[in-house]
Amino acid sequence: MAASYKPLNTADENSDCCSQNGDWHGQPLRRLWLFSSANLVLLVVQLVLLATHLVRNWGNAGSTAAIQATYGFDANYMSIEFEYDWVWEEDAIETAGTIALQRDDKGDVTEFGTISMFHALHCVTSLRRELQKAWEGKHVALNQNEDAHWPHCMHYLHQMIICNADDLIERQHMWNHTIPFVSGAEDVRQCRDAQRLYDMYEEMKL
Repeated sequence: MAASYKPLNTADENSDCCSQNGDWHGQPLRRLWLFSSANLVLLVVQLVLLATHLVRNWGNAGSTAAIQATYGFDANYMSIEFEYDWVWEEDAIETAGTIALQRDDKGDVTEFGTISMFHALHCVTSLRRELQKAWEGKHVALNQNEDAHWPHCMHYLHQMIICNADDLIERQHMWNHTIPFVSGAEDVRQCRDAQRLYDMYEEMKL
């Protein structure tokens, strides 16, 4: 005797899998839909959290990465004698870190800017040169009315220091084991890696 076909689900009035209108798809599909929707929502939430994490890390890459360092002691930077001019004569410092931000189709610069670290070092160099002039007995401008350069630099450095607001507490040390003083030379600091700015300048300089 040939076997008769028997459907997997039979729509009758007592079937739990059927809807009130006799649609045999009813509740199983509804459960599947709810399950799939819940998983989709969880997936979207995870993707949003992952994207947020990646964006934050990308935005901070290079800018907040810190290295531990101390200022130390270097007499080459502690003199206005002309024989030490060479330590201040880096190209990036001389140009205040001027870089091309945009170029036209011909390669001509249409917009430029300066890298702040090199601008600050340029300003220190400017003040050092004024001290050299004073040492030689030459006239040094008193304010911005006589010279627009170094007075700007003094203000610029003042504002940069306040802007950075370094809150490190520098510890006292003993000079010759007898005199307590604070130099800040040996305190361990969290410093940014300056090399990436040198690399940026070399890649984008005018």
